[in-house]
Amino acid sequence: MNQPRPGLSPGERVPDFVRPDGEGRPFAFFERLCGQPVVLIAGGPDRALPADALAAISKHVEGLATVVGLDTVAERPPAERDSDVITLTDDGTVVRALLGTDTGEPVAIVTDRMMRVVSVVPAAAPTAAERIAAAVKDIPPLEEPKVVSALAPVLIVPDVLDGDLCKEVTAAYEETGGALSGMPRLVAGKPELVPDPSVKIRRDHTIAGTPLAARLTERIGHRVLPEIRKSFFYPVTRFEAFKVVCYDAGTGGYFRPHRDNTTPDSAHRRFAMTLNLNTGDYRGGELRFPEYGSALYAPTAGSAIVFSCSHLHEVTDVTAGQRFALLTFFYGEQDVRRRDPFRTGRPP
Repeated sequence: MNQPRPGLSPGERVPDFVRPDGEGRPFAFFERLCGQPVVLIAGGPDRALPADALAAISKHVEGLATVVGLDTVAERPPAERDSDVITLTDDGTVVRALLGTDTGEPVAIVTDRMMRVVSVVPAAAPTAAERIAAAVKDIPPLEEPKVVSALAPVLIVPDVLDGDLCKEVTAAYEETGGALSGMPRLVAGKPELVPDPSVKIRRDHTIAGTPLAARLTERIGHRVLPEIRKSFFYPVTRFEAFKVVCYDAGTGGYFRPHRDNTTPDSAHRRFAMTLNLNTGDYRGGELRFPEYGSALYAPTAGSAIVFSCSHLHEVTDVTAGQRFALLTFFYGEQDVRRRDPFRTGRPP
């Protein structure tokens, strides 16, 4: 089971696990419940949620979410188990992974259909059932299934940064206004970054060695890297310095089709990450992967898209407003021997 950092917070995915159900049969959490909202109740072994409180929560979310209780006290009388609640026996391992401790008061972790945390509510609080129900009702309805005939092999991770942190990162760019972004070119026989409007018009601001950079490292390390490890079976251990970039319709904003690892100073890169800092404030600026069709990719603000640096991709013209995004490139220990002239860091 993947171990998250102690104490899950909204936006993080809960760990997958297998635990015995009330009949002693193995219950695979993701396999059985992924695709629907879940209320996962967990707490210390001496602080089991009373049966009436469990029943109240179950009643308030009936038909909206599945309630799962982690019973850390195996000898708890069966009569106290609510028939509408899936009760799983835990030795404390799952509770520790969820809460960072196995001795705390019971909490209800509300997850969306992708098993990401929506809300964490003290389960024994007087208004717990109402608060849990409100969180469940705020989960967007299930979209109609779409038949996909062509799709780029990309990973989209929602809710990596919250709205306040997106604004803080954007403000860091606005303090300087950024610098015109360049392309690697030979100047007097030496490689330099030179602006080339035939390929890219963008302004960049680097965030490195600051408290904000440390917060971004922590957040991306815990919310994006586990998804890369799971989706692409690759252990990211290093990354390039974060860049806040702006594509501005006022000056022309775009990046023509290119790959991110074709020059000596970029050969070490394995994955690129683009995290949108705003949406709805501009038109255009979508990502497109022409090797895999004409689909346009535009994750919501705070969400990241991760893809192989070998994929041909482009940023379409921003025709109105300004698009802000946070960029970085990931790689691993086996790539360190390749040329790496950039400031790098280690994720947690």
